[in-house]
Amino acid sequence: MSIDTHKAVKALIDAGFNEAQAEAIVETRHSELATKADLQALEQSIETRFQALEQSTRADLQAFEQSTRADLQAFEQSTKADFQALKQSTKADLQVLEQSTKADLQVLEQSTRADIQALEQSTRADIQVLEQSTKTDFQSLRAEMRELELRITVRMGAMLFAASGLVVAILKIFP
Repeated sequence: MSIDTHKAVKALIDAGFNEAQAEAIVETRHSELATKADLQALEQSIETRFQALEQSTRADLQAFEQSTRADLQAFEQSTKADFQALKQSTKADLQVLEQSTKADLQVLEQSTRADIQALEQSTRADIQVLEQSTKTDFQSLRAEMRELELRITVRMGAMLFAASGLVVAILKIFP
């Protein structure tokens, strides 16, 4: 689209500008306007830049994808190695813990056996003391029973003697 500069100058003069002012304004504005060729050149330049940017972006994306894949593979290998190391360390720790537990159990078993033996000996000693005390108590009880038996026998003898004296007295009184 082209601009009719003569018509533009005439419109400015009609608006109150003098001819020199009107021509200067139209010339200035006309030089600022883009032509169809200017627009086509600009479009071609933008298209070229866009294609270059697209190619650059694709190349960057491919490089990023390859780098990311390499990083992921390295991370996977590192993780596998870390897992294997952790597995070995855990196995070793479990073996140490197992040995320690076995040793602790042996010490505990020996201590428990010693405690049981000491308790057995103490219980046997207590039983012997109790048996001895019981024997002494029985002997004392037997001695007391013999003494009671003797007293009862003496009292019964005295009662028999008194009863026979009473019978004799009654027989003497009542012949």
